[in-house]
Amino acid sequence: MYAEFLRYDEVELELPALAEHEAELVLAIGPDDVGTGALESVLLAARRRGVPVRAWLLLDEDDGYWPGETNLGAFRDHVDAFWSWNRRGKLGVERIVVDMEPPLAVSNELAAAIEEDRLADAIPILLEHRDPEAFAAAHAQWSAAVDDWHADGMLVDVVALPHLLDDFADEDADLQDMFESPVDGIAWDEVGFMVYQNLYGRPDARLGPDLVRSYGATAVERYGERAAVALGTIGDIGKNTSSIGYPDVEALRVDVQAVATAGVGTFRLFSLDGMREMGGTAAWLADLELVPAEIVPNPAVQQARDTVAALDAL
Repeated sequence: MYAEFLRYDEVELELPALAEHEAELVLAIGPDDVGTGALESVLLAARRRGVPVRAWLLLDEDDGYWPGETNLGAFRDHVDAFWSWNRRGKLGVERIVVDMEPPLAVSNELAAAIEEDRLADAIPILLEHRDPEAFAAAHAQWSAAVDDWHADGMLVDVVALPHLLDDFADEDADLQDMFESPVDGIAWDEVGFMVYQNLYGRPDARLGPDLVRSYGATAVERYGERAAVALGTIGDIGKNTSSIGYPDVEALRVDVQAVATAGVGTFRLFSLDGMREMGGTAAWLADLELVPAEIVPNPAVQQARDTVAALDAL
């Protein structure tokens, strides 16, 4: 369960439901949160209740908010500060999460194009950020950083946009470069992808569970047991979108089945914030079983993926 905008005391109130359903908490932590009593309280409360916490480390907006190709320096400072504090206080966090996305200003432009059904407008934005030499240098630096974090005793997960999974038809990393997201070829402990229904079409034209099955299968093919899928969104709470992916629990349930059908063993949900808005955490987590089911193929899924992959040839 991702929690991004809730106050930490609000997150504490949800810990019993997370414990009951044996769910992990992926908790957003900004630089100014490190060392605070509120964060310490929720981490210790989660430890007492047996709820594992993954530290979802985010940056200040001026630094891009999400880590990526251009802001590793600021992110390393954040990781170092959090990890030192976590170990000194015996707070129990063993994993950090790198949410690898374009910087906030770029992401805002892309999100607006998607929400307003102006996909053609996203293409020049992406092409503007293609710089193979800079990307290669950043990739090497990120790889070294992950190795350093492993040496310091932490597990390091990454989660990224699903479009990166369409980057493997050739030998270059153009799509990762355009999205400023060095992911492939780095020793992450878990490699997750945000297969959010509201990234693909209007509410009346969602691509359905075959989208999750398709991207999930590619993730498993590429990353094996390290592959994970994030599903969303629940509620209208997001950094730069108000589009709801799941109007009800049943719509989520079939996508969870699609995760299992793809052979993915781990899924995340975005977000705890939205669950509180739409019926409560316990109602959303009830009866979510990672069990394969027959998924009806949707030709529009492959068309959407082919469109993304075509960017690689521009």
